[in-house]
Amino acid sequence: MKKAILYTRVSTDEQKEKGNSLAYQEERLRQYCQCNTIKIVKHFQEDFSAKTFERPEFRKLLSFIKSNKDQIDYLIFLKWDRFSRNATDAFNMIRKLSKLNIESVAIEQPIDLNIPENKIMLALYLINPEVENDRRSLNVTSGMRRAMKDGRWVCKAPKGYMNRRDEKNKPIIVPNEEADYIKKAFSEVAKKVKPIDCIRHELNKEGFTCSKNNFYSLIRNPVYCGKIHIKAYARDQEDAMITDGIHEPLISQELFTKVQNILSGRAKKQSHPKIHKANKYFPLRGFLLCQRCGKTLTGSFSKGNGGKYPYYHCSKGCKERIKAEHIEVSFKKLLYQFKFNEGAKEIFKRILIDKINLSNLNKSKRLEKMDSEIEKNSLRLERLKDMYVDGEVSKEEYQQLKQKYETETYRLKFEKAELKNLNKDTIKQLEFCMDVLVTLPEFYERSTVEGKQQIIGSIFTGNLVFKDKKVRTTKINEAVSLISSIDRSYRRHEKVKPGLNTGLSHKVTPVGLEPTTRRLRVCCSAS
Repeated sequence: MKKAILYTRVSTDEQKEKGNSLAYQEERLRQYCQCNTIKIVKHFQEDFSAKTFERPEFRKLLSFIKSNKDQIDYLIFLKWDRFSRNATDAFNMIRKLSKLNIESVAIEQPIDLNIPENKIMLALYLINPEVENDRRSLNVTSGMRRAMKDGRWVCKAPKGYMNRRDEKNKPIIVPNEEADYIKKAFSEVAKKVKPIDCIRHELNKEGFTCSKNNFYSLIRNPVYCGKIHIKAYARDQEDAMITDGIHEPLISQELFTKVQNILSGRAKKQSHPKIHKANKYFPLRGFLLCQRCGKTLTGSFSKGNGGKYPYYHCSKGCKERIKAEHIEVSFKKLLYQFKFNEGAKEIFKRILIDKINLSNLNKSKRLEKMDSEIEKNSLRLERLKDMYVDGEVSKEEYQQLKQKYETETYRLKFEKAELKNLNKDTIKQLEFCMDVLVTLPEFYERSTVEGKQQIIGSIFTGNLVFKDKKVRTTKINEAVSLISSIDRSYRRHEKVKPGLNTGLSHKVTPVGLEPTTRRLRVCCSAS
């Protein structure tokens, strides 16, 4: 008696639940085997696409065949589209089974494969499902792109939204309980106070789960300001475009533009060391270099005398190892070289305010020019709509030009808002910064570990080295050099208090109140 394996397949849960297709296929296959005196050895049923043979149950089927060689005569299924919807893969699998002396049989589309000409009919049976798949795929893609051009988000809702249906039973996304996290994420990035990954970690602690890569993709997604990005489509020669969405935006377009500008700026090479994951015991981690091998020092705890003690140390193979408290004490002394007094503070403040007032002379003209450009873009958009309605421009040209003018208008509005608030924000920030610089060591001591790392990264543009019980560096921020120089110039007319190290290294190139013509070279140290 011949032996056979039965194989039944559907492609979706809907077919499985509503069409009862699996049960029908099995019934027909069992009737066929009974009528032809074929013993059923095993039955595999599957709910998976037939685009490839990488299907869970079919892999089990092949494994069963390999472990039962010469025990199977037929692989029986209802139609060839149950077997495969890819002609090339199907012919290869038929050959593979034939080498194992197993004949592939479709009971409702029988073909004698021993006759070469019959392979033409087999090709038709196999190509038809493949053509149907390709046509279905094109129709789905076209339908999705059409819906997206109408402003509908047709994929899985991004974080902060959930998928719903409107009154016409069409797909739409609406804000969910994570929307507030998204708003906070954009708001915090726009402040430019904390590293982006620190913002992500803080949100994770609050309950917003998001990986690093997903978070960066999230804050670049225009869907949150009410826009939908449509990818380029080579088949119809359509370029990528951005269209207005019909969903509720979570943030303003101005805030989104501001964040994108910040991200673009961060993409440039940074002039200060990378800030590592914060740890309150190791604020200098990522900034310190090993004096022996030049590698970046890390930090960890060592056990001893009944407790744990923090150490900065190099990687395996290097013996550099320093108590964290020794480096911290030396670093705080170094900060006193950048602390300046009230008199120098007033001088520096007056210099900056004079610069701000000088830049305001052309402020009104710049605002007028921006208003004029915004008005021009508005008129261009109106004319473009008329030209599109009259058939003077194609839909593709209309979309491209519309996106161009809208993007330019958003940029101008954002710059205009920034310019209007420039004085107000700048003076406030200036007052705050001046107060910080007067009490820099004390402010550093009170700050969180993230704040300490921001202070370090702002002052030192190069790495630090702990050598001869001193923290040293060869690169500092030029603005900090100028502030220190103003302080020294002011102190020349005062009696310096004993015990306070107010000067930088003798290698620092002197900088006065006028722009210097020589390049700054700084070497700071603190014992």
